Amino acid sequence: MKSISTRGLLAAAGLIWAGPSAAAGTGRGAGQWRVEPQVVIGLGLKSHEVGVTTDGQSVKISGGGGLGAGINLGYGLSDSVDVEVLYGYQKSTLSPAVTNASGSFERTLTLATVKYKIPLIKKEDSWLDFKIGGGVGQYPSGKFKTDFGSVGAGRTEVRYKTGQGFHLTADFERYLRRWSLSAGVRYSVVSYKAKTAEFNGSVPPVSSLKPEFEKFKGDGIDFVLALKF
Repeated sequence: MKSISTRGLLAAAGLIWAGPSAAAGTGRGAGQWRVEPQVVIGLGLKSHEVGVTTDGQSVKISGGGGLGAGINLGYGLSDSVDVEVLYGYQKSTLSPAVTNASGSFERTLTLATVKYKIPLIKKEDSWLDFKIGGGVGQYPSGKFKTDFGSVGAGRTEVRYKTGQGFHLTADFERYLRRWSLSAGVRYSVVSYKAKTAEFNGSVPPVSSLKPEFEKFKGDGIDFVLALKF
């Protein structure tokens, strides 16, 4: 009677039991959680004039774009679909910057996004995906402020109600065994409504603001770089 060899037993086990997939090893597959710190630099799509330089150039500020950072929590619903929740902060400033005045628009953001993954490269220990997605967001704590005190124009601060918006994303993500790196863009459409206003210590009604600052647009395109540990 013939018997199976040790090597045959190992081969048989390989036929019966599936080993871990490359997707599971890289953290990109179904049921996989990941936490990603990210940095952002963006361009606002709508800017508003707040002053003029000595040579006649407009000084503007935007409700979108600027520098920011955040923490992204992702979960794989399947090998091709991810859901993500991002909590972050972003700040845009005067453009161009001037030496005798300051201004900024800062806000926090909470974004929920669904992304569809298109694998471009599949290897045993690494993957490269192209991901497209979209979602909705809330943008609380919006605050616009300028300080033109040194040129006699005083200080202004406007606080906004929680902004509402939607966004579209596209990014490339490279997965290795224990970490991933992604780079992409996010297009956002956001609207804010003024809640309170202050000028040099007085509290005028928000209706006295110029229309573009009473209803502030935060549309922008952001370039996002994220690293998963």
